[in-house]
Amino acid sequence: MTVPAVAFAVLLPAAAVATGLVYADTRRRSFPPTARRAWTGAVALVSVGGFFAAFTFDSELAAAYHLFTGRPVVVTSPLALLFGLSLVGLVTTAAAVLAYGVGSRYGPLAAG
Repeated sequence: MTVPAVAFAVLLPAAAVATGLVYADTRRRSFPPTARRAWTGAVALVSVGGFFAAFTFDSELAAAYHLFTGRPVVVTSPLALLFGLSLVGLVTTAAAVLAYGVGSRYGPLAAG
């Protein structure tokens, strides 16, 4: 398998699980259909966008890592690179679900 194929094998299940969790929660909490679609779509977009950005801007991420830590990124295998980039996407997905959890309960976006 190539690196992009493995990346999509990680991306699609993670994005689907996050989107499914948000949809199930909005349904359980009886959100209006518009709000349900908006929250679910936003989490799906951020999740897929996080993976896409990580794999598209991998050299910029390496430069940022070097800038903040003072050490260059040393990757010993393609699998290590894939793991690092997938981790960025998974963290972005987790942040999107957390933002939904907080945003849908508190503040101006809270569901009635």
